[in-house]
Amino acid sequence: MSSFPVVRSQRRRVVSLTLPGGDRWRVVDERAGLRELEVHFSYLSEGERRALEEFFEACEGRLRTFVFLEPGKNLLRQSVDLLADAWRREARLAVTGGLLDPFGGTGAFRVVNLGQVVSGLWQELPVPGTYVYCFAVYVRSGRGQMRAWTERAETGQVITGGPAWQRVSLPVSLGDASDPVRFGLFLQPGEALEVFGPQVEAQIQCSEYQPTFDESGLHLEARFDDDRLVLVADGPGLYSGSVRIVSLARV
Repeated sequence: MSSFPVVRSQRRRVVSLTLPGGDRWRVVDERAGLRELEVHFSYLSEGERRALEEFFEACEGRLRTFVFLEPGKNLLRQSVDLLADAWRREARLAVTGGLLDPFGGTGAFRVVNLGQVVSGLWQELPVPGTYVYCFAVYVRSGRGQMRAWTERAETGQVITGGPAWQRVSLPVSLGDASDPVRFGLFLQPGEALEVFGPQVEAQIQCSEYQPTFDESGLHLEARFDDDRLVLVADGPGLYSGSVRIVSLARV
């Protein structure tokens, strides 16, 4: 099955106010934004066609919402800022920003465990533990561990950063139907590590780094933007089509 390309757009409501003197103010209402996606499918098998149709029917077209993991997009929020509220961090873990990053900027962070037990920082994503993910991050000058886990399953690997930046990745296949899934970095007591650009994607291998801020490729309360699904037979047992998906823009 192929689900590319994805056409992305965003709509914002603009509030316009004309003052008595004739001046006009225009303000973007961030709370009324919509993210729109058009996902094109090709080479769908009979089983994949039935699965898509059954899911569309279960959602009753536009009526019901679902969680949508955008193909090829970073699912982590605030990948540019490990000090942001999107990240959970244990108390004895010191995080300092402003370090030189792999692309010549100052977006890297130094993470140090000042405590007496293993400590880390992570994000919790409301995604299924049965999916396959790739967790990647740039590291330098230190040692730590990448982890991904649910309540009943866990995977991880030790990572070591040398004098030059290198991108390391962790394939994640937990096989656990529970959610959420947590992705994080952990350090032993006294360990330190320079990190940049954490990324999680719902695919076997990670694509090039995609910085995220308040929004990511994880669409909560997404819904179909149509009450009719049209799939075309391209040949024996092969189908194509497209769906439009909308979700609220994060404020």
